[in-house]
Amino acid sequence: MAQGWRRDYSRYKGFFLNILNIYKSKPTLIVYLEIILSLTTIIVFSIFAIKPTVLTIIELNNEIGNKESVIVSLNQKIGNLKTASLVLQNQSSRLNLIDQAVPKSANLETVIDQVEKLAATHQVGILNIASTDLFLSGASSKKAKAGDLKALPGEVNELNLTISVTGSYQDLLNFLKSIENLRRPIKIDTFVINATNSSDSTRVIVLTLTGRLPFINQSKI
Repeated sequence: MAQGWRRDYSRYKGFFLNILNIYKSKPTLIVYLEIILSLTTIIVFSIFAIKPTVLTIIELNNEIGNKESVIVSLNQKIGNLKTASLVLQNQSSRLNLIDQAVPKSANLETVIDQVEKLAATHQVGILNIASTDLFLSGASSKKAKAGDLKALPGEVNELNLTISVTGSYQDLLNFLKSIENLRRPIKIDTFVINATNSSDSTRVIVLTLTGRLPFINQSKI
């Protein structure tokens, strides 16, 4: 056993010595071996050292791209806000028209005044102006119930209104068109034109319309 170990040792020793002699006797082999070892070292460092750095750089570039997109979006929103501010400043004098169109109370007297002026303009006589479910304070007028009339859009309240006027057919039509174009909108649900004979056998044409006035309940603001 001991002799076999010595024999193998001598053989491998001679083998490595021969390789060493060949390595020293051939300069080109030394150069090639150094190149191979250098490339191996570079590859190892690339895998274990450079790769994490490259991944970090890629991740940072992605974050920079995302943040640039956010900055562009924010700049666009800032521009939109500036535009909205300019529009608001230019139209501030007309904001009161919104309050006139949809006031913060029923404000029925204003509507009656407008209807009376329209009646005088179109030469029709007012027979009746009536309203129901008017609350001066507290709970407001109820919205239209399901199965009846369709409720007005938005968080507005409704005030029922009935107007009856008499006059010539054309004057009544003109009056109806003017009612539809009032600054204070009236949602006309129905209108009926009837022709009857008065006590002196005079033909009388009557227009009766029913509608709803929108307004905002101040208690909900």
